[in-house]
Amino acid sequence: MNTLDIRLRVSADIKIEAEEIFKQMGMTMSEAMRILLNQCINSGGLPFKPHIKIPNKKTIKTFEDTDKQIGLTISNNTKEMFNKLGT
Repeated sequence: MNTLDIRLRVSADIKIEAEEIFKQMGMTMSEAMRILLNQCINSGGLPFKPHIKIPNKKTIKTFEDTDKQIGLTISNNTKEMFNKLGT
């Protein structure tokens, strides 16, 4: 069977935490991802029901600040927005 590389971008914290969980289960990140992809194929979708987390205090404050238009970066288009954000 031919194999391909898949790149995945996640925060360092998520990677470290997930690797520790998989290590405790006796598998690597690659093995865990292969299992996930195979289960998606077998079930015709995600093999679990995604849950919405209750927003934490920081997220709630961000929502409130946004409603009050505090700390917003206002732009007319995406190019202008990315320039303002420095990305």
